[in-house]
Amino acid sequence: MDALPENPVSGRDDPMFRTLSDFALKLLEIPTEKELVWYVAREVVGRMGFDDCVIYLIDTEKKRLRQVAAIGAKNPDGHQIVNALEIPLGEGITGQVAQSGEPLMIGDLRGDDRYIPDLEPALSEICVPLVIDGDVVGVIDCEDPRANHFSDRHLEILNTIAAMTSAKLKLIDEAYRVAARTEELYSLNSQLREEVEERQKAEAAVRQRDAWLRAILENAPIEIVLKDKQGRIMVASRNIAETLGITPEESVGRTTADFFPDEVARIYMAADRRVVESGEPIQQEVTETWGGATRHYLNAKFPLRAEGGEIIGVCSLTNDITELKQAQENLHQAQKMEAVGQLTGGIAHDFNNLLAVIMGNAELLADRTGTIDAEVAAVLRAAGRGAELTQRLLAFSRRQPLDPRRVDLDQLVAGMHQLLHRTLGESIEIEVVPGPTPWSIVADPGQLENALLNLAINARDAMPGGGRVVVRTANARLTKGDLARHMEIAPGDYVSLSVGDTGDGMTPEALEHAFEPFFTTKDAGKGSGLGLSMVYGFARQSGGDVAIESRPGEGCTVTIYLPRAEEAAEQAAPDQRPSAPRGHGETILVIEDDSDLRELAQAMLGRLGYRVLAAGNAVAALEMHESEATVDLMLVDIQLPGGVSGLDLAEQVKARRTGTRILFMSGNARLPGHATPALPKGANLLPKPFYRMDLAQRVRAALDS
Repeated sequence: MDALPENPVSGRDDPMFRTLSDFALKLLEIPTEKELVWYVAREVVGRMGFDDCVIYLIDTEKKRLRQVAAIGAKNPDGHQIVNALEIPLGEGITGQVAQSGEPLMIGDLRGDDRYIPDLEPALSEICVPLVIDGDVVGVIDCEDPRANHFSDRHLEILNTIAAMTSAKLKLIDEAYRVAARTEELYSLNSQLREEVEERQKAEAAVRQRDAWLRAILENAPIEIVLKDKQGRIMVASRNIAETLGITPEESVGRTTADFFPDEVARIYMAADRRVVESGEPIQQEVTETWGGATRHYLNAKFPLRAEGGEIIGVCSLTNDITELKQAQENLHQAQKMEAVGQLTGGIAHDFNNLLAVIMGNAELLADRTGTIDAEVAAVLRAAGRGAELTQRLLAFSRRQPLDPRRVDLDQLVAGMHQLLHRTLGESIEIEVVPGPTPWSIVADPGQLENALLNLAINARDAMPGGGRVVVRTANARLTKGDLARHMEIAPGDYVSLSVGDTGDGMTPEALEHAFEPFFTTKDAGKGSGLGLSMVYGFARQSGGDVAIESRPGEGCTVTIYLPRAEEAAEQAAPDQRPSAPRGHGETILVIEDDSDLRELAQAMLGRLGYRVLAAGNAVAALEMHESEATVDLMLVDIQLPGGVSGLDLAEQVKARRTGTRILFMSGNARLPGHATPALPKGANLLPKPFYRMDLAQRVRAALDS
């Protein structure tokens, strides 16, 4: 399992999400319980940096926890149990978690009488249960010699790992039981053929075998049906009979066509005929859509033969794989969204370079003429709108870092009103209710606009026949008493942005999963299930939270809470053209692979009074840097050809010579293979496309820092 980040992003680009997805896929490959627990223990210690990890499983007969895997201080090599323990349920921290089913995280074990010291004493401990079908089957226990080492983030990740591990334990157990039951069925079938010949001699044995068959049919986790050559049911397991609303005895003598819609019955009956005619077993996936629901099944059939080999019927084994299919579809959707994000980010990056050339040359043209005429102004306006478009594309693909600023929320909502009206359509009435004397907030305005648009679109989709959307802003001073709904944020001052609709509302079950990636109540193909998860991730990354209030038939209101800014929001600058700060002959090395943009930057900086050098890749830049006595500033694109990024180049320059300042520029701050921007702390970034004033101010600020 890849290393787990401390500050992950959200949705499908969340590194933790991809790491846990990879972890889940690897779990599917593990065949046995023993291999599973050792794998999980190694991954928890190796990737989460815990001092040790111990996994216990419950011995139900002894009512004790049995240690099955231990990695770390207790077992550095991780090959075998060094100090195997058996802990009574309810005793100590692990016993308490096993008995209560609730996780525990203890920051300081000193003085905690529940703590049972081991070979290496610890000061902090985190313990989560392994739960299958509501029953605790074991625990994952991690310790660390440092006090208060574990965080809520650790607990969240460990709970997720425990849930995956529990699911895999259940799959291993069910696979074993299904295989055992199937093997018993084959064995029983063979025994039944022999008993037909010796029925008069072994009635007692026949009765015993009949009892076995009844036990299988009543308790098998899969649906079992035995039919004769004409398709009439001879035997049916209790689970399938109950699904059909009858007793097993009432199903005897009837056919598949008596229970299923014609299109479904034809599939099963055609498969029965194939088995009878070919004498070979078959396996097929069947999708059943009837009774208002769609389910997916894996159906295996094999022939029933008499003593002489004559085929006398068909045995059908059916397993519901709906949840597995859904998981596969979710994975496919995630891969598709990642591919779309990569394509979108790549296009936006190239488009940013083109816009930068257009905007820069338009400004140079205006300088040459001394005025901004209507044609040049139109070019600059169009380029500006194109820049806004690329920023939205990059926000969608999660390829730009958050740029938190002080924002006037009412002003931002007012600026979005026309866009919301065009997006939602004439059938939706939009009402904006600003709060009195609102506080400013700290957030990325572009991402906040995207979140508001997402919520408005969700509201529209909940009202296909039209309705009303209400957008409200308000100050919120949250106290400890308010945090029952906002458990992940601290008490303090926040500003709320809520979007309410008059739609059908959400059920309690839907509310429980609303923020989960890929969860959606929309029809297949009509929603990715990523809208609310992206809003939640943005709010949490910005230091806030999201709450939902909804009841069936009463609409839905989603509220974003964002932290109050310490100072007033930045006001829009007046429409004027202040003079750009100029250089004093400093030497600037421009590294940009796009020749048009490189030449534009040279021209702009030269006119601003700088001595300008230029290179198209990292190798040429390093050679030029070495040959110059002084390079005051490097203006370097983050993405460069040749396998050496702008970040790598900056590190090499810092290692060779101090004093050269660095100003990065990029229209796509994520490098290939990186989940999030990897800019050094405090690094200067010039977003592309840029106006000459942006370039002049950022360069001057970098030189004067």
